[in-house]
Amino acid sequence: MNEWPIELNIHGVIYSIEYCSNTDDVDPRGDSDGIVYLGKKKMKLLVEDFGQTYPPARVFSTMLHEILHAVFEESPLLLECVQKREEKFVEQFSKVLTDTLIRNNIVILPNEEMGNNG
Repeated sequence: MNEWPIELNIHGVIYSIEYCSNTDDVDPRGDSDGIVYLGKKKMKLLVEDFGQTYPPARVFSTMLHEILHAVFEESPLLLECVQKREEKFVEQFSKVLTDTLIRNNIVILPNEEMGNNG
C-alpha cells in the first residue's frame, strides 16, 4: 500500500473514504478517530489533529475498525454472530489484526512523509 485508498470495495459495495485533519470533522462528539456512515457508504478517518499527524499504524487500525463495521453491514450473517458485543469485538479484533499484519510485514504502511489522498 503506497497511499491511503479513497474508496474500498466491501463485498461488492463501494465505500468512499474521506481523510480528516480535525476531530470535529470525523465525529461531532469528538471521541472517535473514525466513523462509517453505513447508509451513505462513506468512512471518515482522522489522520491528524491539532497539527499532529497520526502514525500510519493508528490510521490503519482505525480504517480496519471501520471496515469491520462495513463488513458486518454487508454480511448480515456475520453481524448476527457478534451483534451483542459488536463494538468490543471490532475494537479488539482490529487492534490485534493490525499488530499481526504489521509485525509480520504482511502490510507495509505508507511513510508519514507520503501524506494521504484526502
